[in-house]
Amino acid sequence: MKILKITWLDACNKCGFDEYADVHTEKGHEKLLYDGDAVYCPRCFHDGEIESDMNCAYVQWFEFNEDRAKYNKLKQMYDMAVDCLMESNYGDIRYLRVRGAIE
Repeated sequence: MKILKITWLDACNKCGFDEYADVHTEKGHEKLLYDGDAVYCPRCFHDGEIESDMNCAYVQWFEFNEDRAKYNKLKQMYDMAVDCLMESNYGDIRYLRVRGAIE
């Protein structure tokens, strides 16, 4: 799964952050996103998903939930740590330690 920083989506409806949104996607790229791609605000960790109408994609923000925002923050930290570790020379051993510590 790729994490993209998309600058052309709607601002977060919780905190108003509008510089970019983190989009988690399997097939998408900077100019093409897919229905159901996960979206996170990097400031408050509010989440939503991509929906499309004809040729336009937009964010459908979910109702804000404090517990889910905390989970999203930890999940993003975990995903970033795994990406860094898998690119390093120590990959598998450190991946398992980080995964265990976060879970």
